[in-house]
Amino acid sequence: MKRILLLIGGCLLIACTKQQGTVDPTVVNGDTITYTKHILPLVLKNCALSGCHSAASRQSGVELPAMIKQLADGGRIRARVIHGTPSYMPATGKLSALEMNVIKAWLDKNAPMN
Repeated sequence: MKRILLLIGGCLLIACTKQQGTVDPTVVNGDTITYTKHILPLVLKNCALSGCHSAASRQSGVELPAMIKQLADGGRIRARVIHGTPSYMPATGKLSALEMNVIKAWLDKNAPMN
């Protein structure tokens, strides 16, 4: 009986700690990473915040996907998020290794906006 309760408790703990915008470790293969399913949730969770890259702080008329594509193509995402040059982004703290690997795999595929 104790084992069953521990198993149920463990499952509930795991289910409750999975947050929106977190990365499933099975998607690090660049062929399966998509902007919509993997990159956009990371951006919304970590970057599209007040004072950072929110709608209010972006240039007028520049939509979020277009801005992300421009930053990716210009090398700024790789420089700031992956290499920390001149400092790491997001400003709230460095992404996890898994999240950085997902972004790197997406960038290595020329940042498709799929």
